[in-house]
Amino acid sequence: MKFLTVGFITLLVITATMSAQGIETFPPTDDTFIDQYAPNSNTGTKSYIPIRNTHGSGATWELDGLFKFDLSSIPRGAKITAAKLCLYYYRWWDTNPVGRLLTCHRITSSWNEKTVTWNTRPTHDSTSTSGSQVPAGFTWMAWDVTGDARAFIDRTKANHGWQVMDLKKWGRANIPMAYFYSRESTGNNPYLEITLPTHIKAGAATVQPGGTVNLTLTAVNDAGLAYQVGSSLGTGPLSIGNREIGLTADSLLLVSLSGMLPGVFVNYVGFISAQGGAGAAVKVPNEHALVGININTAFLTLKASAPSGIESISNTATFMIKK
Repeated sequence: MKFLTVGFITLLVITATMSAQGIETFPPTDDTFIDQYAPNSNTGTKSYIPIRNTHGSGATWELDGLFKFDLSSIPRGAKITAAKLCLYYYRWWDTNPVGRLLTCHRITSSWNEKTVTWNTRPTHDSTSTSGSQVPAGFTWMAWDVTGDARAFIDRTKANHGWQVMDLKKWGRANIPMAYFYSRESTGNNPYLEITLPTHIKAGAATVQPGGTVNLTLTAVNDAGLAYQVGSSLGTGPLSIGNREIGLTADSLLLVSLSGMLPGVFVNYVGFISAQGGAGAAVKVPNEHALVGININTAFLTLKASAPSGIESISNTATFMIKK
Protein backbone atom coordinates (compact mmCIF):
# COMPACT_ATOMS: atom_id res chain seq x y z
CA MET A 1 0.00 0.00 0.00
CA LYS A 2 1.37 3.38 -1.01
CA PHE A 3 0.35 7.01 -0.48
CA LEU A 4 0.92 9.92 -2.85
CA THR A 5 0.13 13.50 -1.85
CA VAL A 6 -0.93 16.10 -4.45
CA GLY A 7 -1.69 19.43 -2.74
CA PHE A 8 -4.24 18.68 -0.03
CA ILE A 9 -5.36 15.41 -1.67
CA THR A 10 -4.02 12.13 -0.33
CA LEU A 11 -4.16 9.45 -3.00
CA LEU A 12 -4.44 5.86 -1.82
CA VAL A 13 -3.01 3.35 -4.29
CA ILE A 14 -3.45 -0.48 -4.40
CA THR A 15 -4.67 -3.09 -7.09
CA ALA A 16 -7.33 -3.91 -10.05
CA THR A 17 -8.36 -4.23 -14.35
CA MET A 18 -10.16 -2.74 -20.00
CA SER A 19 -9.30 -0.70 -23.19
CA ALA A 20 -9.66 1.37 -26.49
CA GLN A 21 -9.52 5.13 -26.58
CA GLY A 22 -12.61 6.91 -25.34
CA ILE A 23 -14.73 9.01 -27.67
CA GLU A 24 -16.84 11.86 -26.33
CA THR A 25 -19.48 13.54 -28.50
CA PHE A 26 -20.68 17.06 -27.71
CA PRO A 27 -23.84 18.69 -29.10
CA PRO A 28 -23.65 22.39 -29.95
CA THR A 29 -24.67 24.89 -27.32
CA ASP A 30 -25.18 27.37 -30.17
CA ASP A 31 -25.41 27.00 -33.94
CA THR A 32 -26.81 29.26 -36.61
CA PHE A 33 -25.96 30.92 -39.91
CA ILE A 34 -25.29 34.53 -40.83
CA ASP A 35 -26.80 35.94 -44.02
CA GLN A 36 -25.06 38.72 -45.94
CA TYR A 37 -28.22 39.39 -47.98
CA ALA A 38 -30.30 39.87 -44.79
CA PRO A 39 -27.65 41.48 -42.56
CA ASN A 40 -29.95 42.26 -39.62
CA SER A 41 -31.74 38.91 -39.50
CA ASN A 42 -31.15 36.37 -36.75
CA THR A 43 -31.58 32.71 -37.75
CA GLY A 44 -30.82 30.95 -34.47
CA THR A 45 -34.10 28.98 -34.41
CA LYS A 46 -33.81 27.51 -37.91
CA SER A 47 -33.50 23.73 -38.33
CA TYR A 48 -31.01 24.14 -41.19
CA ILE A 49 -27.70 25.87 -41.86
CA PRO A 50 -26.87 26.76 -45.48
CA ILE A 51 -23.33 27.56 -46.68
CA ARG A 52 -22.80 29.66 -49.82
CA ASN A 53 -20.09 31.77 -51.47
CA THR A 54 -20.54 35.52 -51.78
CA HIS A 55 -20.61 35.40 -55.63
CA GLY A 56 -17.47 37.43 -56.12
CA SER A 57 -16.40 40.99 -55.41
CA GLY A 58 -19.19 43.36 -54.44
CA ALA A 59 -21.89 40.69 -54.19
CA THR A 60 -24.04 40.12 -51.11
CA TRP A 61 -24.94 36.41 -51.12
CA GLU A 62 -22.60 34.88 -48.56
CA LEU A 63 -24.00 32.41 -45.99
CA ASP A 64 -21.73 31.11 -43.21
CA GLY A 65 -22.41 28.57 -40.45
CA LEU A 66 -21.44 29.18 -36.80
CA PHE A 67 -20.99 26.34 -34.28
CA LYS A 68 -20.03 26.39 -30.57
CA PHE A 69 -19.59 23.56 -28.03
CA ASP A 70 -19.19 23.34 -24.26
CA LEU A 71 -15.98 21.41 -23.47
CA SER A 72 -15.95 22.07 -19.72
CA SER A 73 -16.17 18.35 -18.87
CA ILE A 74 -12.63 17.98 -20.29
CA PRO A 75 -10.25 19.61 -17.79
CA ARG A 76 -7.29 21.82 -18.61
CA GLY A 77 -4.26 19.66 -19.28
CA ALA A 78 -6.21 16.59 -20.42
CA LYS A 79 -4.71 15.01 -23.53
CA ILE A 80 -6.76 14.52 -26.70
CA THR A 81 -5.68 12.67 -29.83
CA ALA A 82 -8.35 13.86 -32.28
CA ALA A 83 -11.27 16.26 -32.61
CA LYS A 84 -13.75 16.44 -35.50
CA LEU A 85 -16.57 18.85 -36.25
CA CYS A 86 -19.31 16.74 -37.84
CA LEU A 87 -22.23 18.14 -39.87
CA TYR A 88 -24.88 16.28 -41.86
CA TYR A 89 -25.15 17.46 -45.50
CA TYR A 90 -28.71 16.76 -46.67
CA ARG A 91 -29.62 19.11 -49.51
CA TRP A 92 -28.30 21.48 -52.18
CA TRP A 93 -29.85 24.41 -54.03
CA ASP A 94 -29.33 26.31 -57.32
CA THR A 95 -26.19 24.38 -58.37
CA ASN A 96 -24.83 21.10 -57.01
CA PRO A 97 -21.85 22.02 -54.75
CA VAL A 98 -20.19 18.60 -55.12
CA GLY A 99 -16.40 18.91 -54.82
CA ARG A 100 -16.44 22.43 -53.40
CA LEU A 101 -14.10 22.95 -50.44
CA LEU A 102 -15.83 24.23 -47.31
CA THR A 103 -13.32 25.61 -44.83
CA CYS A 104 -13.57 25.74 -41.05
CA HIS A 105 -12.19 28.77 -39.17
CA ARG A 106 -11.68 29.31 -35.45
CA ILE A 107 -13.99 32.06 -34.17
CA THR A 108 -12.09 34.66 -32.16
CA SER A 109 -14.85 36.69 -30.43
CA SER A 110 -18.05 35.97 -28.54
CA TRP A 111 -21.47 35.39 -30.11
CA ASN A 112 -24.87 33.96 -29.23
CA GLU A 113 -27.20 32.10 -31.59
CA LYS A 114 -30.22 34.02 -30.30
CA THR A 115 -28.86 37.44 -31.22
CA VAL A 116 -26.08 37.18 -33.81
CA THR A 117 -26.62 38.62 -37.29
CA TRP A 118 -24.38 39.33 -40.26
CA ASN A 119 -23.90 42.88 -39.00
CA THR A 120 -22.97 41.68 -35.47
CA ARG A 121 -21.03 38.61 -36.60
CA PRO A 122 -17.99 37.52 -34.58
CA THR A 123 -14.45 37.75 -35.86
CA HIS A 124 -12.64 34.64 -37.08
CA ASP A 125 -9.16 33.48 -37.96
CA SER A 126 -8.56 34.17 -41.65
CA THR A 127 -6.37 31.06 -41.85
CA SER A 128 -8.59 27.99 -42.01
CA THR A 129 -8.28 25.22 -39.45
CA SER A 130 -9.17 22.59 -42.05
CA GLY A 131 -11.31 21.95 -45.11
CA SER A 132 -13.78 19.31 -46.26
CA GLN A 133 -15.08 18.73 -49.78
CA VAL A 134 -18.79 18.44 -50.41
CA PRO A 135 -19.47 14.79 -51.34
CA ALA A 136 -21.55 13.51 -54.27
CA GLY A 137 -24.27 12.16 -51.98
CA PHE A 138 -25.98 13.32 -48.83
CA THR A 139 -24.02 12.19 -45.78
CA TRP A 140 -21.90 13.33 -42.84
CA MET A 141 -19.02 15.72 -43.45
CA ALA A 142 -16.16 16.22 -40.98
CA TRP A 143 -13.49 18.85 -40.32
CA ASP A 144 -10.32 18.15 -38.32
CA VAL A 145 -10.25 20.67 -35.47
CA THR A 146 -7.78 18.85 -33.21
CA GLY A 147 -5.36 21.76 -32.80
CA ASP A 148 -8.10 24.23 -31.94
CA ALA A 149 -9.75 21.84 -29.48
CA ARG A 150 -6.42 21.30 -27.69
CA ALA A 151 -5.99 25.06 -27.37
CA PHE A 152 -9.55 25.42 -26.03
CA ILE A 153 -8.99 22.67 -23.45
CA ASP A 154 -5.59 24.04 -22.40
CA ARG A 155 -7.12 27.55 -22.17
CA THR A 156 -4.46 29.00 -24.47
CA LYS A 157 -7.24 30.20 -26.81
CA ALA A 158 -10.81 31.17 -25.94
CA ASN A 159 -13.48 28.71 -27.03
CA HIS A 160 -15.89 30.55 -29.32
CA GLY A 161 -16.29 27.63 -31.73
CA TRP A 162 -15.95 27.60 -35.52
CA GLN A 163 -17.25 29.28 -38.66
CA VAL A 164 -17.76 27.14 -41.79
CA MET A 165 -17.47 28.97 -45.12
CA ASP A 166 -17.29 28.53 -48.89
CA LEU A 167 -14.51 30.92 -49.92
CA LYS A 168 -14.05 29.86 -53.55
CA LYS A 169 -15.35 32.60 -55.85
CA TRP A 170 -18.28 31.49 -58.01
CA GLY A 171 -18.72 34.75 -59.95
CA ARG A 172 -22.05 34.12 -61.70
CA ALA A 173 -25.70 33.29 -61.00
CA ASN A 174 -27.02 30.12 -59.32
CA ILE A 175 -24.34 29.92 -56.63
CA PRO A 176 -23.85 26.39 -55.22
CA MET A 177 -25.44 26.13 -51.78
CA ALA A 178 -25.02 23.23 -49.32
CA TYR A 179 -27.55 22.67 -46.52
CA PHE A 180 -26.74 21.11 -43.13
CA TYR A 181 -29.02 20.21 -40.24
CA SER A 182 -28.79 22.39 -37.11
CA ARG A 183 -29.28 21.40 -33.47
CA GLU A 184 -32.94 22.42 -33.84
CA SER A 185 -33.62 19.68 -36.41
CA THR A 186 -35.28 16.39 -35.48
CA GLY A 187 -32.25 14.25 -36.36
CA ASN A 188 -28.65 14.16 -37.64
CA ASN A 189 -27.72 17.12 -35.46
CA PRO A 190 -24.21 18.62 -35.52
CA TYR A 191 -21.71 17.32 -33.01
CA LEU A 192 -18.08 17.59 -31.99
CA GLU A 193 -16.27 14.27 -31.59
CA ILE A 194 -13.22 14.21 -29.32
CA THR A 195 -10.98 11.19 -28.79
CA LEU A 196 -9.28 10.96 -25.39
CA PRO A 197 -6.58 8.38 -24.60
CA THR A 198 -7.45 8.90 -20.91
CA HIS A 199 -11.20 8.55 -20.55
CA ILE A 200 -13.90 7.61 -18.06
CA LYS A 201 -17.39 6.46 -18.97
CA ALA A 202 -20.33 5.76 -16.66
CA GLY A 203 -22.44 2.73 -17.55
CA ALA A 204 -25.67 4.65 -16.93
CA ALA A 205 -26.84 8.26 -16.75
CA THR A 206 -29.09 7.53 -13.76
CA VAL A 207 -29.19 5.02 -10.91
CA GLN A 208 -31.71 4.27 -8.17
CA PRO A 209 -30.83 4.09 -4.48
CA GLY A 210 -29.41 0.63 -3.91
CA GLY A 211 -28.21 0.38 -7.51
CA THR A 212 -24.73 0.24 -9.05
CA VAL A 213 -23.09 2.34 -11.74
CA ASN A 214 -20.14 0.68 -13.44
CA LEU A 215 -17.26 2.88 -14.58
CA THR A 216 -14.96 2.07 -17.50
CA LEU A 217 -11.51 3.63 -17.22
CA THR A 218 -9.40 3.95 -20.35
CA ALA A 219 -5.75 5.01 -20.31
CA VAL A 220 -4.22 3.61 -23.49
CA ASN A 221 -0.82 5.24 -22.96
CA ASP A 222 -0.54 4.39 -19.26
CA ALA A 223 -0.53 0.59 -19.06
CA GLY A 224 0.76 -0.61 -15.70
CA LEU A 225 0.48 2.76 -13.97
CA ALA A 226 -1.46 3.18 -10.75
CA TYR A 227 -4.74 5.05 -10.97
CA GLN A 228 -6.97 6.89 -8.50
CA VAL A 229 -10.66 7.62 -9.05
CA GLY A 230 -12.48 10.41 -7.23
CA SER A 231 -16.13 11.48 -6.99
CA SER A 232 -17.61 14.81 -5.99
CA LEU A 233 -20.91 16.69 -5.86
CA GLY A 234 -19.62 19.46 -8.13
CA THR A 235 -17.69 19.77 -11.38
CA GLY A 236 -14.77 21.89 -10.21
CA PRO A 237 -12.29 22.57 -11.61
CA LEU A 238 -9.71 21.63 -9.01
CA SER A 239 -6.13 22.68 -9.77
CA ILE A 240 -3.27 20.19 -9.89
CA GLY A 241 -0.17 22.20 -10.69
CA ASN A 242 -0.98 24.01 -13.94
CA ARG A 243 -3.58 21.40 -14.86
CA GLU A 244 -7.07 20.64 -13.56
CA ILE A 245 -9.36 17.78 -12.66
CA GLY A 246 -13.05 18.46 -13.18
CA LEU A 247 -14.13 17.83 -9.58
CA THR A 248 -14.94 19.96 -6.56
CA ALA A 249 -13.00 19.71 -3.29
CA ASP A 250 -15.93 18.60 -1.14
CA SER A 251 -16.67 15.94 1.47
CA LEU A 252 -17.63 13.33 -1.10
CA LEU A 253 -14.31 13.74 -2.91
CA LEU A 254 -12.35 13.36 0.31
CA VAL A 255 -14.32 10.23 1.27
CA SER A 256 -13.94 8.68 -2.19
CA LEU A 257 -10.17 9.30 -2.18
CA SER A 258 -9.64 8.08 1.36
CA GLY A 259 -10.85 4.51 0.85
CA MET A 260 -13.11 4.79 3.91
CA LEU A 261 -16.17 3.38 2.06
CA PRO A 262 -14.86 0.48 -0.07
CA GLY A 263 -18.39 -0.96 -0.14
CA VAL A 264 -19.55 2.15 -2.04
CA PHE A 265 -16.49 3.15 -4.08
CA VAL A 266 -15.36 -0.14 -5.62
CA ASN A 267 -11.89 -0.43 -7.20
CA TYR A 268 -11.36 3.30 -6.87
CA VAL A 269 -7.64 2.55 -6.69
CA GLY A 270 -5.64 0.07 -8.71
CA PHE A 271 -3.46 -0.36 -11.78
CA ILE A 272 -4.16 0.18 -15.46
CA SER A 273 -4.04 -3.18 -17.26
CA ALA A 274 -1.66 -4.10 -20.06
CA GLN A 275 -4.59 -3.47 -22.42
CA GLY A 276 -4.87 0.12 -21.16
CA GLY A 277 -7.97 -0.03 -19.01
CA ALA A 278 -9.56 -0.76 -15.67
CA GLY A 279 -12.99 -1.05 -14.10
CA ALA A 280 -14.54 0.61 -11.05
CA ALA A 281 -18.06 1.06 -9.67
CA VAL A 282 -20.23 3.14 -7.37
CA LYS A 283 -22.67 1.11 -5.26
CA VAL A 284 -25.26 3.66 -4.18
CA PRO A 285 -26.58 3.13 -0.64
CA ASN A 286 -30.30 2.38 -0.46
CA GLU A 287 -31.17 5.77 1.01
CA HIS A 288 -34.07 7.79 -0.43
CA ALA A 289 -32.45 11.02 0.78
CA LEU A 290 -29.82 10.61 -1.96
CA VAL A 291 -32.40 11.05 -4.76
CA GLY A 292 -31.65 14.07 -6.95
CA ILE A 293 -27.90 14.15 -6.28
CA ASN A 294 -25.47 14.35 -9.20
CA ILE A 295 -22.24 12.38 -8.81
CA ASN A 296 -19.26 13.62 -10.85
CA THR A 297 -16.38 11.21 -11.33
CA ALA A 298 -12.90 11.42 -12.87
CA PHE A 299 -9.56 9.64 -12.48
CA LEU A 300 -5.83 10.24 -12.52
CA THR A 301 -2.94 8.00 -13.51
CA LEU A 302 0.06 8.31 -11.24
CA LYS A 303 3.76 8.47 -12.07
CA ALA A 304 6.41 9.72 -9.66
CA SER A 305 8.45 11.48 -12.36
CA ALA A 306 5.46 13.34 -13.88
CA PRO A 307 4.49 16.90 -12.83
CA SER A 308 2.83 16.72 -9.38
CA GLY A 309 3.09 12.93 -9.67
CA ILE A 310 0.17 12.91 -12.15
CA GLU A 311 0.74 11.44 -15.62
CA SER A 312 -2.77 11.82 -17.09
CA ILE A 313 -6.15 13.31 -16.15
CA SER A 314 -9.48 12.02 -17.47
CA ASN A 315 -12.64 13.81 -18.47
CA THR A 316 -15.54 13.98 -15.99
CA ALA A 317 -18.41 11.48 -16.11
CA THR A 318 -21.68 12.40 -14.40
CA PHE A 319 -24.71 10.38 -13.31
CA MET A 320 -27.76 11.19 -11.20
CA ILE A 321 -29.35 9.27 -8.35
CA LYS A 322 -32.97 9.04 -9.41
CA LYS A 323 -36.05 7.38 -7.96
